[in-house]
Amino acid sequence: MKQRFDSTKLGLLAGFGLPIIILAVTFLFKGYTFGVIPYIKGLVAYGALSKMLSICVYPNLIPFFIFIWTDRLQSARGVLGATIVIAILVFTLQIIY
Repeated sequence: MKQRFDSTKLGLLAGFGLPIIILAVTFLFKGYTFGVIPYIKGLVAYGALSKMLSICVYPNLIPFFIFIWTDRLQSARGVLGATIVIAILVFTLQIIY
């Protein structure tokens, strides 16, 4: 029987959405008065973008384990897939910068 909220699309949405939300919260929490684009450019200039992205991925553990514990394995697969894509991006950024 298919469970409610058990889809890879939901997992991908959670896996990509949560790091973006965490990045936005850190931007707002730091109290920057300039825009988001200069903030991202500053992270790139200091070589901190890959570090910030890797920190933003840690909260993906929460939906991943919730999906695992509630036997929503397709959603957990989506979160894991999104995390792997972000990890490849972080690795690529580490090589480039």
